[in-house]
Amino acid sequence: MFRSTRVERTTQPVEVLKSLAGRYQFADGPTISVVYEQEALILLFPNGDRYAMTPIVGAPREFIHPGTAVRVSFEGEGKDTTIRLYGETGRRL
Repeated sequence: MFRSTRVERTTQPVEVLKSLAGRYQFADGPTISVVYEQEALILLFPNGDRYAMTPIVGAPREFIHPGTAVRVSFEGEGKDTTIRLYGETGRRL
């Protein structure tokens, strides 16, 4: 059974969004890319899927894809930035 996910949208400064762009490697898993396009963060998966992410209230840098409810969050700064997706943590390359 599927349930709706209720979240509250928020905004993130352009500088924050741009700082999260990069490639992230998951242990024993894929590498995904995060790009900044048209004032939004886009997750690019190895299979070609593109998810435009919306900033939401929660962790300081948390996002959701409205169509699928896929959530992602980021921690750290610069080269030490990590991404949390599907319960796994990826490290910036």
